[in-house]
Amino acid sequence: MLKTDFHNLKSSNLNFDSIPFGFKGIVHLQIKSNEIDELVIPILIIKGNKSGKTIGVFGGVHGDEYDGPQAVRDIYNSLEPLELNGTFLGVPHSNIPAFSAGTRISPIDGLNLARIFPGNEHGSITQKIAHSLGLNVIRHSDFFIDLHSSGTHMSMPLLVGYYSGSNQIGIDSKKAAFNFGTPVVWGHTEISKGRTISYAHSLRIPWLYTECPGGGWLNLQYVEKYISGVKNVMQMIGIISISSKTLTPEYYLIGSGDVDKSITTKTTGYLLPMVTLLQKVERGQELAKIIDLTGKELDTITANSTGIVICMRKTPSVKPGDQAFLITSIDKSSSGK
Repeated sequence: MLKTDFHNLKSSNLNFDSIPFGFKGIVHLQIKSNEIDELVIPILIIKGNKSGKTIGVFGGVHGDEYDGPQAVRDIYNSLEPLELNGTFLGVPHSNIPAFSAGTRISPIDGLNLARIFPGNEHGSITQKIAHSLGLNVIRHSDFFIDLHSSGTHMSMPLLVGYYSGSNQIGIDSKKAAFNFGTPVVWGHTEISKGRTISYAHSLRIPWLYTECPGGGWLNLQYVEKYISGVKNVMQMIGIISISSKTLTPEYYLIGSGDVDKSITTKTTGYLLPMVTLLQKVERGQELAKIIDLTGKELDTITANSTGIVICMRKTPSVKPGDQAFLITSIDKSSSGK
C-alpha cells in the first residue's frame, strides 16, 4: 500500500532506506542554486513488495534527446509494485535546464552534464545536478542504464554500449548488452571521465548506455526498443518476471565510445557525406566533402582508421571544429553468447 505522505515528496535528498515496500510514487529532487530560483527533478520510484536489486535509469542527460525520457515514463506507468522484487529508480529528465532550451548543454552555465560526473555540490547548477543524481540515484543502483539518443546534429544507429573488461562489471555489462535487444552492441575497454557510466563504474556498478538516430525529435519506435531493453535487464537481474524477446545482434563492435574523439571539420561550409552509418571504410577513404554555397569543393574528410562508421554528422552546415565522423572496429572475439 502506498504511503501517501511519501508520494510526491519534495526534498533535496532521497532517503532511500525510508521508501516503503509496495511504493509507487514520485520524489521531486530539489537542486538549490543562486543561478536559478528553484529546480526540481522528478524521480519515478517503484519499490516492490519484496526486497531485491535496484535498477537506476536516466533519460535526458542531454536536453535535445527525447526517446529516453519517454521510455522512463512508460516503464514507470506500465509496472506496479506487485510485479517487482526490488526497485526501479527512473529519472526521465536529468537535465531540465537543457531540455527547456532544447539544447545539448545547459544554457545556464554552458556545461555538458554528460562530462562532469560526479559533479560538485558547491559548484554551478549543472555540477550540482550531477552531484545530486549521482548521490541519490546511481549510488543506490545495482545496475545503471543511461538512455541516450544522438541528439540534433549527429546520428548513430540503434545500439547498446557496454564495458568489455574481464572483471565482474564487464561480465555483467556484456551479458546485459546482449540481452537488451539492439542490432548493434558496442564494447569499450576504457571509459572516459565525467560520464554517468564512468561514475557508476568507479562504484563497481555494472552499466549500459544506449544510442539511436535521434535527430532532435521523438521516435516512438526507439522508445519501444528502450522499454523492452530495460525490462529485459530487469528480468535478467531478477527484478521482474517477463517473457523476454531475444535478438541476436547483427554487429559486434569494439572501440572507444568517446564521440569527443570524432574526426572534426577544418572549414566552414556545407557537409556532403559520401558514406552511411555502419558502412565499412578503409583508412584514408573519403567520408565527406565540404562545399561552399555554390558547390565548390573546399575540403575533403577522410577516415583516420579502418573500421565501421558508428557516428556521423547529419546537419550539413559546419564550421571548424565540428564533430563529423567516428570510426570504430569490429569485435571479432564476441560470439553473441
